[in-house]
Amino acid sequence: MQLSKKFYKNDSCDRNVIKKIEIELGWIFPKDYVDFLLWSNGGEGEVGENCISFWRCEDIVQLNKDYGIQNYLTENFVAFGTDGGGVCYAFDYRNSKTPKIVKCALGDLDMNELIKVADTFTELLTNH
Repeated sequence: MQLSKKFYKNDSCDRNVIKKIEIELGWIFPKDYVDFLLWSNGGEGEVGENCISFWRCEDIVQLNKDYGIQNYLTENFVAFGTDGGGVCYAFDYRNSKTPKIVKCALGDLDMNELIKVADTFTELLTNH
């Protein structure tokens, strides 16, 4: 996987940990996101013109609870990172098992404030 030289990757995540998190959330992560986690369990830095902090797989469930993602946006959303400035990035599973990528201000988790940023995780990494 190739990202900006200003992206700081973590060690890879174990596939069994990913499966455990998927079971706990009730969603299967997209293959390209799983590939990312196997390459780098979270990480942060420049992604296109933005800075994104991708959460470690082990932290996703708790951070979604802490931020109230499913309380405000429903169980069809799973946040996986932030921009460090109060915006979260999430998978939107409403219309498909293959989720779109959306972003929303953490201080205004309102369905009407969601902005679609990519059709796939790979597109987020390459075109965002």
